[in-house]
Amino acid sequence: MTELRSSLHGLWLPLITPFRDGALDEASLRELVRHYLSLPIRGLILAATTGEGLTLDPHETERLVFAVRDEARKLNNLPICLGLAGSSTAVLLEMLAKTAVWPIDGYRSNVVATMLTWLMPANCGVSNPNGAAVRTLKIEAY
Repeated sequence: MTELRSSLHGLWLPLITPFRDGALDEASLRELVRHYLSLPIRGLILAATTGEGLTLDPHETERLVFAVRDEARKLNNLPICLGLAGSSTAVLLEMLAKTAVWPIDGYRSNVVATMLTWLMPANCGVSNPNGAAVRTLKIEAY
């Protein structure tokens, strides 16, 4: 990871994740990256635009990160942040551990996992007006 805090200025692009026939479209992804890296942006944010963090499986997320980093290295090696999302704190913690060795520079600044528990609301944390318990994991990462 690079020193991301010094790079947190200017325009960071939340890159959409292209799909074709239900699968990650790596050719289109690489083309998008090449296009946007020719513009005056300061960094890329992956899997954090239109729900990709919830729909990509870990293998697809890994392919996404490595394809973007590969293209970025060919041009100007801009920093890359990865967005993680989900409804399971345990799964998010596993993904944080797994992605720690990937060629990313940080995570979307707030990774928030909210779990609604309808069976035992009193045992799970703060109750909302509907009676569901809400637990939130907030991870500040750069």
